[in-house]
Amino acid sequence: MRVFATTQIKNKFLLLLFEVINHFSDNIWSILYVVVGAYLVYSEKITIGAFVSFVSISTSVSVIAYGLLNSIYLYSRAKVSYQRYKEYLGKQNKLEQLGEQKFSFNHEFRINNLTYSYPGSTKQVLNDVSFVTCPKDIIRIKGENGVGKTTLANILARWIVYNRHEIYIDGASIFDISIEDYRKNVSFFYQDVEIFNDTLIENIVLSREYVDLNYVGYLINQMNLNYAIDIMPMGLQTYIGEGGYQLSAGNIQKVGIVRVLSAKPKIVIFDEPTTNLDKRSKNFFIELISKYAKENQALVLIITHDKDLDILESKEINFD
Repeated sequence: MRVFATTQIKNKFLLLLFEVINHFSDNIWSILYVVVGAYLVYSEKITIGAFVSFVSISTSVSVIAYGLLNSIYLYSRAKVSYQRYKEYLGKQNKLEQLGEQKFSFNHEFRINNLTYSYPGSTKQVLNDVSFVTCPKDIIRIKGENGVGKTTLANILARWIVYNRHEIYIDGASIFDISIEDYRKNVSFFYQDVEIFNDTLIENIVLSREYVDLNYVGYLINQMNLNYAIDIMPMGLQTYIGEGGYQLSAGNIQKVGIVRVLSAKPKIVIFDEPTTNLDKRSKNFFIELISKYAKENQALVLIITHDKDLDILESKEINFD
């Protein structure tokens, strides 16, 4: 991470330095073009056509030079990102080797005295976190920024290699459960919803082998996303572009909510799910989550700062 940041700073500095030099030289060149060019044309040493060609070539050289430096900057970013990706794959393999038990959640979800510090740091991000809950419960996790709420979500997602057994589902440590079975039954919503350059329906189902499309339709209607889909040229088959440029921020968040719930997970963890939703859409979310927890015997954990969710029939855990 430190190497990545250092490379970013170094290359951004070079890019900004070149932009300043390029901008300054452009202004100098513009003055020289007019003064020297006018003199040469007036004295009939060059033609107007030759002067225009010279200006065009000079401009092209400047653009090429800027593009070349930008390519070097992008290459450096890509190289470090690739190294980080290989590191992630190494961690992923370690995670996949953990656990052989089948997922089962009929009775209890328990966290016992969970304490965590990031590698290389002595600061405890999580300190002695404990709570017990069960199916059909909705838990709102609240607290100021930096108190470890998202870190908890990442541990529960098993993105963080964590060997201590302090989180249990029906008596089994989550790290003793098969990672494949775990991911089928535990879903996560992060506030920055990733939208891919594909159709809307593919952005919801993510090429899963089996998806109940009738249930997807139900979720779309419950989140009032159907009105946005109805005006799309090809409905759910519409390509929505990289980053979902055809969708509003609120509708992107709704797509993320539908995506997470469409797999019918037994445990759902939401990280700030209502950031871009208006009041009416928040009410749709509250109604949907209340139904979902009861109808699917599911546990819903919601990390949130949103006071509008205080009306949600739920338990509250405060990290402050």
